[in-house]
Amino acid sequence: MTRVRDSLVRSLQYRQVMTVSLLFATGAFLPVLTMTASIRKRLYCAAVQREGHAMNVVDEILAVFGKRGAGAYFGEPVSMTEHALQAAYFAQAAAPSLVVAALLHDVGHLVVPVPEDLADWVEDARHEEIGGEWLARRFPPEVFEPVRLHVPAKRYLCATHVHYFSKLSPASVATLKLQGGPMSAAEVAQFETERYHEDAVKVRQWDDQGKVPGLVTPKLEEYRARIEEAAAQRLGGRT
Repeated sequence: MTRVRDSLVRSLQYRQVMTVSLLFATGAFLPVLTMTASIRKRLYCAAVQREGHAMNVVDEILAVFGKRGAGAYFGEPVSMTEHALQAAYFAQAAAPSLVVAALLHDVGHLVVPVPEDLADWVEDARHEEIGGEWLARRFPPEVFEPVRLHVPAKRYLCATHVHYFSKLSPASVATLKLQGGPMSAAEVAQFETERYHEDAVKVRQWDDQGKVPGLVTPKLEEYRARIEEAAAQRLGGRT
């Protein structure tokens, strides 16, 4: 069996690497190929390391930001890309997975268009749910769960920290109303049962900080290694 698997790995590495890379990047790898987690990881790593490979998760993220990231960040004095980079910058001392979560916390705004003017919003965009689902197909829970919970974390902080609301930007106050306002006591208790609720609070706080005009930060490309590492953890079956 080991010999058969090794033969399949070599075959896919050298003759079908383009297809493997594309399928892994989109989360659409054929389930009929029942491989172990270690083989899946070996195939992915071989694919992303070859020159001319199909779009991997980093290239996909760069393309998403390239398409929409230059747009204004909904009433804030920074662009969506600047906001993402600033959130990641303020997260630098955290675990690598949380840095990636901070960088991509608003990816839901980038993959599903919403009105650029907050005055045109008639309901919550639920970007945290959209982004969480998008990331879940590419990253482990350490990345996508804090993203999924970062809007509830805002409501949680409004309910549990007396001075938090006063620190929100006008745009964040406006969206808070659409998002349900401060949590009730029951919602607070429920939120605290979430495994990643503390990480979500951290992402929320970096989110709040990342609105500084002209702040110099690392570029998106400089996060390539951390993004690839996080994606490989999902493919390797580690959470």
